[in-house]
Amino acid sequence: MAITDMSDNANKMGTDMSAIQNAYQGFAKQNYTMLDNLKLGYGGTKTEMERLLADAEAISGIHYDITSYADVVSAIHVIQENMGIAGTTAAEAEHTISGSINSLQSSISNLVVGFGNADADMELLCQNVVDAFKNVVTNITPIIANIVAALPMATGALLESVSDLLPMLIQTVTDLFSQVLNTLLNLLPNLIPAAVDAVITIVDTIIENLPLLIDAAVQMIATLVQGIGESLPQLIPAAVNAIVTIVQGLLENLPMLLDVALQLILGLAQGLLDAIPQLIAALPTIITAIVEFVINAVPQVIDAGIQLLTSLVSALPEIITVIVEAIPQVIDGILTAILGAIPQLIQAGIDLLVALIQNLPTIITTIVSAIPQIISSIVNALVGNIDKIIMAGVQLFVALIQNLPTIIVEIVKAVPQIIAGIVSAFTNSMGKIVEIGGNIVKGLWQGIQQLSSWLWDKVSGWISGIWDGICDFFGIHSPSKQMGWVGEMLVKGLTNSIDNNGDNAVKAAEVMSNDINDVMTGLADDMNTALPSNFSVNTSGGDVISNIAPSSNGFGGSLVTVQQMVVRSDEDIRKVSQELYNLIQTGSRAQGRFTTA
Repeated sequence: MAITDMSDNANKMGTDMSAIQNAYQGFAKQNYTMLDNLKLGYGGTKTEMERLLADAEAISGIHYDITSYADVVSAIHVIQENMGIAGTTAAEAEHTISGSINSLQSSISNLVVGFGNADADMELLCQNVVDAFKNVVTNITPIIANIVAALPMATGALLESVSDLLPMLIQTVTDLFSQVLNTLLNLLPNLIPAAVDAVITIVDTIIENLPLLIDAAVQMIATLVQGIGESLPQLIPAAVNAIVTIVQGLLENLPMLLDVALQLILGLAQGLLDAIPQLIAALPTIITAIVEFVINAVPQVIDAGIQLLTSLVSALPEIITVIVEAIPQVIDGILTAILGAIPQLIQAGIDLLVALIQNLPTIITTIVSAIPQIISSIVNALVGNIDKIIMAGVQLFVALIQNLPTIIVEIVKAVPQIIAGIVSAFTNSMGKIVEIGGNIVKGLWQGIQQLSSWLWDKVSGWISGIWDGICDFFGIHSPSKQMGWVGEMLVKGLTNSIDNNGDNAVKAAEVMSNDINDVMTGLADDMNTALPSNFSVNTSGGDVISNIAPSSNGFGGSLVTVQQMVVRSDEDIRKVSQELYNLIQTGSRAQGRFTTA
C-alpha cells in the first residue's frame, strides 16, 4: 500500500519520487519533518501528522495510532483517496502504454513469485496478468493504427535515406560480420566443450524428470482434448467463417499474388543460373563429404539396428504373452458393453423408427436418388452384424409388439403423405432415369469396344496356351520325340498295308499296262503309211519293235509290231514315245516330208 500510495502521489502531485521515499522512511522512524513533501496540506511536524490521523479517522471511522507505522500508512492512504490522489498509478497503467507495460511486467513478476508460494492466490495473480495484457493491447491498438496510417510516408522517406546510405551500410555490415565471424571461429575451441557439457547436463536433467514430464503431458493433453471438445460447437462456426474470409481475401488478391509469385520464380531462376558455376565447383567437395559421412556412419547404423532387433526378439515372448492375456478381457468388455446397452439400443431404435415415419415423406424425396448405395450399405451391415442381430432379435420383437399400436397409428397417419412423396419423387426423376438408362447402354457399348483388344489378347493367349500344351504333350521341338514315334508308327503301318494290299496294287498296274498297249497299237495303225521300206530297230533293252513292212502300195501292212513292252514307270513311257517320234521323223524325211511334233 505504501508503494502504491507513493507512486500515486508522485503521479498526481509531480513530486520527485526520492523526496516521497525519504518522507516515508522518516515515518518509519517516527520522524515527520518531511510530511510536507507529500503536498497533502499538512506541515512537517508531529502535530500535523496527528491532525492527519484525526482527519483520516473522521473519514473512515477507524482509530489510528501515531506510534504504529501501519496506522500512519493507512491514514495517509485514506487522505489520498479522499483527495482523489489514490488510483492515479492504476489509471496510468490502464490508459498509457508505458504504464500498462510496466503493470504487465509487475503482474508477471508477481505470478512467477507466486509459483514458489504454496499459499499464493494463483487465480488472482493470473487474472492480474490477463487484465494487464488487455490494457496493453487496448493502449497499443490506436498507436498501431496511427503507425499503419503513417507507414507509407515514413517508409518512403526511410527508403530514400537508406538508398543513399546503403553502400556505406553494406560495407560496414560486411566488415562487422567478418569481425564477428573471426571472433566466433577463434572462440569455437573454447565454446564447443562448454556447449557439450551444457547439453549433457540438460539431457540428464530431462531424463531424471521424464516421468514427471510425461505425467504432466498426459494431463495437459487430456485437459486440452476436453477443452477442445467443449469448445467445438463455438470453434467450428468460427473456423468456417475464418476460412470463408481467408478464401475471399485470397480470391480478391489472386492477381497480385500471381504477379508476386512470377517475380519470385523469375528471381529464383536467375539466381540459380548465376550460381550454377559455383554449385558445380562445390559439388565434388559436397559429395565427398556426404559419402565419407555415410561410410563412417554405416557401422554405427548396423550396430544400432542389430541391438534394436535383438531387443525386439528378446522382448517378443513377453509382448505376445501380454497381448494374449489381454484379448479375453477386451472381448469380454466389448460383449458386456453391447449386451448391457441392448435395452437402450432398442428404445433408441423405436424412437428413431417413429421419427423416421413422421418425417418419411420428406426423407423419401431425398433418398430416391441414393437407393442403390443405401441398399448396398444395408446388405453389408446386415452381413457383417448378423450374429448381433440374431442375439437382439427376440428382445426387438417383444419391444416392437409392445409399441405396435403407436407405430400403426403413425404409419396410418403418414400413408397418404408417403404415397404422394413417392409419386412426386418418381415423377420428378423420370427424365433423369431415362437419361441414366441411355447412358448405361452407351457405357456398356463403349466398354465392349474398349474391351475388344483385351478380349483378343485373352483369346490369342488361350489359343497359344493350348498350342503350347499340345507341343508339350507331343514333345514337339527340334527334333520332336513324340513326332518321331508317330513317324515310326506310320512307317510300320505303311509296311503292313503294303503286305496286306500289295496284290491289289499289282493288278492295277497290269490293267494300266494293257491300256497303254492298246493305245500304242492304235497309234501304230495310224502311222502305217509313214514309213517307205522295211528296217529293223533294236533297242538296248530288247526287241521292243521287231520290223516295219511296207504294203503293196508302199504304205500298206503292219507299221510297227510290238513283241514285248515292259512298263516300270513314267520314264519308260517317255522313252517309248521318244522312240516312236524318232521313227516317224525318219520316215517322213525319207519321203521328202517333214512332220512337226
